[in-house]
Amino acid sequence: GYMAFFQLQSILKNITMNLERQFSEVIELIKKAQANSYKAVNVELINCYWQVGRYISNRVTQSNWGDKTVVQLANYIQKRHPDMKGYTRVSLYRMRQFYETYHDAQFVSPVGRQLQNTENQPNEIVAPVGRQLGAEDIRDSILVKTSWTNHRIILESTKTNEEREF
Repeated sequence: GYMAFFQLQSILKNITMNLERQFSEVIELIKKAQANSYKAVNVELINCYWQVGRYISNRVTQSNWGDKTVVQLANYIQKRHPDMKGYTRVSLYRMRQFYETYHDAQFVSPVGRQLQNTENQPNEIVAPVGRQLGAEDIRDSILVKTSWTNHRIILESTKTNEEREF
């Protein structure tokens, strides 16, 4: 009896340890999926902010919009779509600044394009993302690898393009 009890206890311990290992594997699958979903959300968010910034920048450049119009847009969003958070006057200006800061930057080109070797193509100039993508979509660019919070910090604490690129 006493020996059988220890054998049974050992078997139960092995079963428990095996289940804990399997459960840990499930937890890792969940964590990986959550991390991937956060990355996907960030990509879409950054791309959305780029598009909004592009739209505002183009309207202001074409002299159709002034600063007052951007304020009106922020108020419109707040009143008509109160569920859309984060589109205040300050935020809209940040989106515009984000677009205007990077729309011609060479390092913003899609990641695959950045890695291409252009040594054997001396006459080919790699166009900035603005011309490559019509500046409408930056999902494949290096800009989506950074969170919006970090982009804001970079924009607020740097003065030159060299500092931002670093």
